[in-house]
This record gives sequence, structure tokens and C-alpha cells, in this order.
Amino acid sequence: MGKIRHKTTIHTTLNVNEEYFSDHAKISKGFNEYFTGVGKQLVATVPDGNRNYAKYLKPLSTTPSFYLTPTDPIEVVQLMNSMKSKKSSGIDGLSMHFLKKIAN
Repeated sequence: MGKIRHKTTIHTTLNVNEEYFSDHAKISKGFNEYFTGVGKQLVATVPDGNRNYAKYLKPLSTTPSFYLTPTDPIEVVQLMNSMKSKKSSGIDGLSMHFLKKIAN
């Protein structure tokens, strides 16, 4: 009830330059020729460029910076408690199960 049914149309012919094919092998060949040649056709439309890729990038800040929002132990414990208590360890060799036990 209330479902919208979409009718699927399956085309059994392929039009290539106003030549119509209904043979499955010729249809497959037509698709293969199109999709193997479309990249070359697109490349041919791209203007030649002699610009280095770096010219398109924005200049980097001369002062490297890194900022972390201040936190406190209560926020860290709250975040830890919101995570699943898995016994598998991370790259540091410590499991969340272990960290939660020592934090509380």
C-alpha cells in the first residue's frame, strides 16, 4: 500500500551514428568502443598548459602553526566513558577497557 512502482525500460537496440544494432555482440562492441575512446576525446578538448601545478596552489603561511582547544581531565574522562570498552589494544598497546579502569 502506498508503494510507487517504477516501470523499467530495457532497450534492445543501440544507435551508433544513426546505425541501429540489435545483436548483443555488436551492442557490446559499440559500448566498448565508446567507453574506451571517450577519454581520448575529452583529453583532446583540454587546452595545452605550460603552467606548473604549484601556480594553482595558494601560498602557504610563513609561520607554521598548530592549535588545540584547551581541555581538562574531566572532559577527557567523559570522552573515554562515551567510547566502547573494547579489550583490543590500539597502536599504543593500551585497550580502552584498560584506560577506563585506570581513569575511574
